[in-house]
Amino acid sequence: MPEKFDKKYEACPVCRSAAIHHHHSDFRANDIYRCDGCGVQFMNPVYSDAYLTEYYAGYITPEYTQRTIDEQYEVCKQNFTVLQHYIPNKGEMLDFGLGNGTYALHARKLGWQVSGYDVDCATTEQLAKKMQMDIRCGDFDKLDWGDKKFDLIYAHHVVEHLKDPVARLKNFRTILNPGGYLYIGVPNISAWGSRLKFLLEKIGLKKGRVGRYYDSEHHIFYYNPASLGKLLENSGFEVVYRGNASKPKPYQNAITKFLRQNIKERLVPGVAFFVIARKIN
Repeated sequence: MPEKFDKKYEACPVCRSAAIHHHHSDFRANDIYRCDGCGVQFMNPVYSDAYLTEYYAGYITPEYTQRTIDEQYEVCKQNFTVLQHYIPNKGEMLDFGLGNGTYALHARKLGWQVSGYDVDCATTEQLAKKMQMDIRCGDFDKLDWGDKKFDLIYAHHVVEHLKDPVARLKNFRTILNPGGYLYIGVPNISAWGSRLKFLLEKIGLKKGRVGRYYDSEHHIFYYNPASLGKLLENSGFEVVYRGNASKPKPYQNAITKFLRQNIKERLVPGVAFFVIARKIN
C-alpha cells in the first residue's frame, strides 16, 4: 500500500501565500485549509501521487446507464449553447477528462475536431477504438501533441481533482492557439447548501458525515467563482463568462425547465458553476 499523503503544505499551492489556516476537518479525518490570499480551499496534506494512481486505476467506466448519458447530453447542450457565443468557428478541441466520451461525441457532432485525454489508460484505449478518436492517457505534461494546437480545452469536473492546477493551466496555455478558450466546470464550495452545512457543523448542530460536501475521497481543491477567477487571471487567462452549472434533467417538463434556467440558476449559487476563459497572448 503506497504512502497516502504528501508532506504538508506550508504555503498556498495556488498563489504561494503563507497566509493559510485550518478551515475545517471532515468525517474522513481530512484537513481542509483556506488561503487568505486567493480564497482557494484545499486538502492539507494532500494525497500522494502513488495513492491517487492506485485510486484512479479503473476509476472510469465506459458503460453508463442511458439515463446518465441523457443527463450528460443535457449538460452538453447547456454548455455548448453558451460556448458557441464566444467561439462561433469550430476548430480543434481537447476534452480533458474524457470520462465515458459523451461530451466529446456531442462536440464532434457539432463540428469540432475532437481529441481526448484521461488518466486511465485501459479505458481510454477501449474508447479510442470505439470512438475512432485520438485519445491520450498517462502523464499529461509528457504528451507530445506535435504541431497540433487547440482552439478550445474542455475540462468538465476535472480541475478539482488536480494536485497542481497552476502547472496544468500553464500547460494548457502552451497547447492553446492564440486567443484560444478554456472551459472549466467545478463544484461550488460556496453553494448555499454547503455554506449552511458548514455553519451548522461549526456550531455543533450537525454532527453526522461532517464536510461530506468536500468529497475529499478524491477532490483536492475547492473553488468558488472568485477563487477560480483569480487562479485563471494569475495564469494568463481572461474570464469572459461565469454561470451556474446545476445538472439539467432531460425529463423535466417545459415549465420546470424554464423556471430552473431563468430564475433558480440566475439567483441561487448552485452546487456547481462553470467559467469560460480566453487565453491572453
